[in-house]
Amino acid sequence: MKQIQLTSGEFYCSLNEPTIISTLVGVCVCVCIWDKRLKKGGMCHFRLPRAPRFTDSSVNRNDFGNISIRNLLKKMKYAGSSLSDLSSWVLGGGHLNEGDFIQSQKIGLRNLAVTFEMLAQLGPPIVGISLGGFVGRQIRFNTLKGTVDYRLIQSDLSSIRKKNTNQLINSVSLIYVLVNNSFLEKFIVHFFKNQYPFAHVNYFNKMDDFLSNASNDKPCIYIVEQEIFETNAFSPSYLNITPTILLSKEGQCSLKQYSEIRKKVGMYIFTSNISAFPLVLESVFNVNNKNFNLNYSSLNFQTKKTKDTQKSENNGLILIGSSTGGIEALEYIFNEIKDPMPPICVVQHIPIKYYKNMIERFNQTSNIKVVEALDGQVLFPSTIYIAPSEKQLKLNQLENESIIIEIIDAPPMNGFAPSVDFMFNSALKIKNRLLICFLLSGMGNDGAQGLKKLKERGAITLIQDEKSSVVFGMAREAKKIGAECKTLPLSRISAYLHEILKLHLYKMQNSSVEYRKNDAHMEISKERI
Repeated sequence: MKQIQLTSGEFYCSLNEPTIISTLVGVCVCVCIWDKRLKKGGMCHFRLPRAPRFTDSSVNRNDFGNISIRNLLKKMKYAGSSLSDLSSWVLGGGHLNEGDFIQSQKIGLRNLAVTFEMLAQLGPPIVGISLGGFVGRQIRFNTLKGTVDYRLIQSDLSSIRKKNTNQLINSVSLIYVLVNNSFLEKFIVHFFKNQYPFAHVNYFNKMDDFLSNASNDKPCIYIVEQEIFETNAFSPSYLNITPTILLSKEGQCSLKQYSEIRKKVGMYIFTSNISAFPLVLESVFNVNNKNFNLNYSSLNFQTKKTKDTQKSENNGLILIGSSTGGIEALEYIFNEIKDPMPPICVVQHIPIKYYKNMIERFNQTSNIKVVEALDGQVLFPSTIYIAPSEKQLKLNQLENESIIIEIIDAPPMNGFAPSVDFMFNSALKIKNRLLICFLLSGMGNDGAQGLKKLKERGAITLIQDEKSSVVFGMAREAKKIGAECKTLPLSRISAYLHEILKLHLYKMQNSSVEYRKNDAHMEISKERI
């Protein structure tokens, strides 16, 4: 039998003869697609999620998942394959569970998210999976039989130990099913009655009942008739980490449908038709039990908060830039602010050898947690993220409106890395957030132009006054070009910040109240601050 070895950026289809296609993946992802009618298959191997809009001619675009998967399916279509005959395997995305799940938005997870997205859009149901972990994988795909064999390349017996589906389903606490189609409902009821009689399955035919019960029970797997999502409302945010099977006759959905569905259930979307359902369900059991190990309690905030307070925190973002004299100013502010607080991102110009000591110093006096900003972190309320020295901090907003930090090895901007303007400019695309942006004591003009752009986009912009600044440079440049909404002494910044947040919360609770966030005085009584 013909033997083919793939490396990153390559894909291959067995058009003329049966083939064993092999590869080795770590953080990369491998997708195997098999045609059961023609007994042919193909594999692609990529290491990055999405190709940029414009790339150099020397760049291999098949090294990006959104290009590679599409090209593989095109090749199979040209070879005579029909969508109804195809099924797929997804393997790779190593180090998926490194650190806290919510903060593990690194390249492996991004690759897997793109893979799920492309396969959901383009159709082939996922019938086999081996994802994440701390190991690489050697993979062999037999295109004649459609079998995928893999070996974890680390002697971790606990990871290699396999469970059959009957064992897996015993550890799944609850399955929710939402269907309106009588044929699909009869199929699912009959399937579980005969295949998994001990499974705990709840059935619903109304979205409202489904969501209200899910908010209390927090099921581990959802099985939903795909068409229901087209006309129903947004679902709770915790559904974003729940594996969800969309069941339909075709087992695929359009790009528009997929975008709406992802907003409601997140990135772990599996599409299936009736014939592929048993294998797809087994794959989801593996995802839920073997790879992700989801812990809902880890998603809760540490302190009890009202629903409105949580909404206010999640709809706010504070950005601070500082340089010479900034450490003392930041320390003063961090000691004054109280929990709860929206996430805070800080760019402070400081040599790399002093960076760790600065974070330790802040943590000794701050009322909320101070951490180093890491690539892939999701911003959480009541946490201060300090940009690392000699790198640039960029903020990216996802489809579900959460914000992720990206740390970039980019050239200095305005002579600095990290640069305040670099962070401020990245925040210009952030939507549906109350943005509060400060410029504190510092030399030069870094941050002035970015602050003005943010003000023009509706952000509340503040600068530290000359009297309380060690160096009135950055703030002076911002004042010259009218970038600030208000100038404040250091001693009043924290109190003013809390007043802004109180007013924002009041506005959210009373949407009819006029809220002029670009007004320098913010309708706040001077006596109170």
